[in-house]
Amino acid sequence: MEQPLVSVIIPVYNGERFVGEAIGSVLGQGLPASMVEIIVIDDGSTDGTATAVARFGDRVRYQYQPNRGAAAARNTGLGLAQGDLIGLLDSDDMYADGMLRATTGLLRANPSVEIVMGYSQYLFLEGADLSARAFRFADETHRALNLLPSAGLYRRSVFGRVGGFDETLPFGDDFDWFARAREQQATIQILNQVTQFYRFHTNNLTNQVAMLKVNLVGMLKKSLDRRRQQAMGNMPALSTFPVADPPADAG
Repeated sequence: MEQPLVSVIIPVYNGERFVGEAIGSVLGQGLPASMVEIIVIDDGSTDGTATAVARFGDRVRYQYQPNRGAAAARNTGLGLAQGDLIGLLDSDDMYADGMLRATTGLLRANPSVEIVMGYSQYLFLEGADLSARAFRFADETHRALNLLPSAGLYRRSVFGRVGGFDETLPFGDDFDWFARAREQQATIQILNQVTQFYRFHTNNLTNQVAMLKVNLVGMLKKSLDRRRQQAMGNMPALSTFPVADPPADAG
């Protein structure tokens, strides 16, 4: 069976400190170069992000856009991606060794599965404000099963049903997407291994807990509104956040 192309989308904003390691974690997965495309969407960075990405040459496709937020950057990447399988790696995260081999293998063996999610390993960097953590770990492994975009691999077709990311949400657009995926009954399989390293540091968006909570409330309200509309028979078949088709020369 032919190995499908995997498109890994990395949205970044002022991420020169981490983005090189994120890219390196994709290149280190051991898949043939012809089977993986890396797309970096620079969402208006004003630091040395472009220089950090340029070091990887033609192994990475770099696209700059004015600052519009992580959701818009992910949507831009989805529109450019040519792969049948999609990875969504935040610029300050890293793939664990073997992540892409394990997730692609599971998706190839199970055609009905649309999303494979693994465990996240949390790394706390010097200076990180641990008091801002939104949850506590049951033990000291700092390992958890969360619906975080970077921890999964997705069939492109699932975005055709669920749609892209809600660009009106400055925070919580990933939570909103998974809520809509659940509403559309997307099939998710859990992989019992660490697939993502999530790094806590001083600039994590999730450290801005008050704003995150406000947006989560808004996301939950949207989900409830959609469920009410669906119950009343007024819910459209597809999400209102479309994803562009891949380029015509995708092959």
